[in-house]
Amino acid sequence: MTKSKVFVWPGCVVEEAERAEFKEFLQKEFGMDGEFLEQVETNPNQDEDGNEIEDTGGRKDAFFRVTATEEQLKDPKWMMARMMMGIADWDSARPMIASEKMEYIYPEHVFETYPVNEETEG
Repeated sequence: MTKSKVFVWPGCVVEEAERAEFKEFLQKEFGMDGEFLEQVETNPNQDEDGNEIEDTGGRKDAFFRVTATEEQLKDPKWMMARMMMGIADWDSARPMIASEKMEYIYPEHVFETYPVNEETEG
Protein backbone atom coordinates (compact mmCIF):
# COMPACT_ATOMS: atom_id res chain seq x y z
CA MET A 1 0.00 0.00 0.00
CA THR A 2 1.33 3.44 -0.89
CA LYS A 3 0.96 6.70 0.97
CA SER A 4 1.09 10.24 -0.30
CA LYS A 5 2.86 12.67 2.03
CA VAL A 6 3.79 16.34 1.79
CA PHE A 7 7.33 17.47 2.61
CA VAL A 8 8.97 20.88 2.90
CA TRP A 9 12.59 21.51 1.93
CA PRO A 10 13.69 24.80 3.54
CA GLY A 11 16.08 26.86 1.47
CA CYS A 12 15.64 24.72 -1.64
CA VAL A 13 15.13 26.84 -4.72
CA VAL A 14 13.54 24.97 -7.60
CA GLU A 15 13.58 27.20 -10.66
CA GLU A 16 10.59 27.14 -13.00
CA ALA A 17 12.59 25.26 -15.66
CA GLU A 18 13.64 22.60 -13.10
CA ARG A 19 10.20 21.79 -11.72
CA ALA A 20 9.38 19.16 -14.33
CA GLU A 21 12.67 17.41 -13.52
CA PHE A 22 11.91 17.28 -9.79
CA LYS A 23 9.85 14.12 -10.25
CA GLU A 24 12.77 12.48 -12.07
CA PHE A 25 15.12 13.50 -9.24
CA LEU A 26 12.93 11.79 -6.63
CA GLN A 27 12.62 8.66 -8.77
CA LYS A 28 16.33 8.45 -9.61
CA GLU A 29 17.70 9.24 -6.15
CA PHE A 30 15.13 7.50 -3.94
CA GLY A 31 12.98 5.29 -6.16
CA MET A 32 9.85 7.22 -5.18
CA ASP A 33 7.12 8.82 -7.18
CA GLY A 34 6.58 12.44 -6.36
CA GLU A 35 5.75 15.87 -7.60
CA PHE A 36 6.85 19.41 -6.98
CA LEU A 37 3.98 21.38 -5.45
CA GLU A 38 5.15 24.96 -5.05
CA GLN A 39 7.92 27.34 -4.09
CA VAL A 40 7.02 29.43 -1.04
CA GLU A 41 8.86 32.52 0.15
CA THR A 42 8.91 32.92 3.92
CA ASN A 43 7.59 36.05 5.59
CA PRO A 44 9.75 38.16 7.92
CA ASN A 45 10.23 37.04 11.52
CA GLN A 46 8.26 38.89 14.18
CA ASP A 47 9.21 40.19 17.60
CA GLU A 48 7.12 39.55 20.76
CA ASP A 49 4.78 42.39 19.80
CA GLY A 50 4.14 41.01 16.32
CA ASN A 51 6.27 43.60 14.54
CA GLU A 52 8.29 42.45 11.54
CA ILE A 53 12.02 42.18 12.08
CA GLU A 54 14.05 43.84 9.34
CA ASP A 55 16.26 41.77 7.04
CA THR A 56 14.48 38.49 7.82
CA GLY A 57 12.22 36.34 5.67
CA GLY A 58 12.60 35.82 1.97
CA ARG A 59 13.88 32.24 2.22
CA LYS A 60 12.57 30.02 -0.56
CA ASP A 61 11.15 26.68 0.57
CA ALA A 62 10.09 23.88 -1.77
CA PHE A 63 6.92 21.95 -1.01
CA PHE A 64 6.58 18.56 -2.67
CA ARG A 65 4.56 15.38 -2.42
CA VAL A 66 5.95 11.85 -2.36
CA THR A 67 3.91 8.73 -3.03
CA ALA A 68 5.67 5.69 -1.57
CA THR A 69 5.24 2.57 0.50
CA GLU A 70 5.79 2.64 4.25
CA GLU A 71 9.01 0.71 3.66
CA GLN A 72 10.28 3.35 1.22
CA LEU A 73 9.44 6.16 3.63
CA LYS A 74 11.42 4.35 6.37
CA ASP A 75 14.33 3.41 4.09
CA PRO A 76 17.62 4.54 5.69
CA LYS A 77 18.80 6.12 2.42
CA TRP A 78 15.71 8.36 2.32
CA MET A 79 15.76 9.07 6.06
CA MET A 80 19.46 10.00 6.04
CA ALA A 81 19.10 12.16 2.93
CA ARG A 82 16.13 13.97 4.49
CA MET A 83 18.12 14.69 7.64
CA MET A 84 21.19 15.88 5.73
CA MET A 85 19.15 18.09 3.38
CA GLY A 86 16.85 19.42 6.10
CA ILE A 87 13.71 18.03 4.45
CA ALA A 88 10.80 17.91 6.90
CA ASP A 89 7.64 15.83 6.85
CA TRP A 90 4.91 18.52 6.81
CA ASP A 91 2.80 16.51 9.28
CA SER A 92 5.65 16.89 11.78
CA ALA A 93 6.73 20.41 10.87
CA ARG A 94 3.26 22.00 10.92
CA PRO A 95 2.47 21.24 14.60
CA MET A 96 5.97 22.41 15.61
CA ILE A 97 5.42 25.71 13.79
CA ALA A 98 2.10 26.12 15.66
CA SER A 99 3.59 25.25 19.05
CA GLU A 100 6.32 27.84 18.56
CA LYS A 101 3.63 30.36 17.49
CA MET A 102 5.43 30.88 14.19
CA GLU A 103 2.53 30.56 11.75
CA TYR A 104 3.48 33.99 10.42
CA ILE A 105 6.54 32.42 8.74
CA TYR A 106 4.48 31.15 5.77
CA PRO A 107 1.71 32.84 3.81
CA GLU A 108 -1.73 31.82 5.09
CA HIS A 109 -2.56 29.79 2.00
CA VAL A 110 0.15 27.24 2.91
CA PHE A 111 -1.74 26.10 6.01
CA GLU A 112 -5.01 25.92 4.10
CA THR A 113 -3.51 24.07 1.13
CA TYR A 114 -1.50 21.54 3.17
CA PRO A 115 -3.45 20.58 6.29
CA VAL A 116 -1.87 18.18 8.77
CA ASN A 117 -2.49 14.47 8.14
CA GLU A 118 -3.19 15.12 4.49
CA GLU A 119 -1.62 11.78 3.57
CA THR A 120 -3.71 9.53 1.45
CA GLU A 121 -3.46 5.80 0.97
CA GLY A 122 -3.69 4.00 -2.30
